[in-house]
Amino acid sequence: MFAIAGFILSGLSGLSGISPQWGWLGLMPGWIPVIGAFSAAMASHFYAERHEYLQLSYRATGRRLTRLLERFTNREDSTSRRTFITNCENTISIENQSWMAELLEDKDMPVTDTDPNA
Repeated sequence: MFAIAGFILSGLSGLSGISPQWGWLGLMPGWIPVIGAFSAAMASHFYAERHEYLQLSYRATGRRLTRLLERFTNREDSTSRRTFITNCENTISIENQSWMAELLEDKDMPVTDTDPNA
């Protein structure tokens, strides 16, 4: 969205630079840096929020995996090992499902079938 706005504003800036007699377009070059800075600030804020969300999500998954490791005491028993591995895989799978939900919401992202049995 910001890329499209930047492209349009750059085009208007170029047009107004060619012919400053075009009414309000003659005022546009002075506002291009202001609009560009505002767009950059909005994008930075959006990505900072996204980074914070991911950081919280990864920390929560890390804590769950650490708790599973702490509870894994009987390392010699094959059933206990299988249970531990299954629990770790489920924890990581939950994190991956949240990624997939976000990717499927993004309309620009192509969806591919990753099921080898399909």
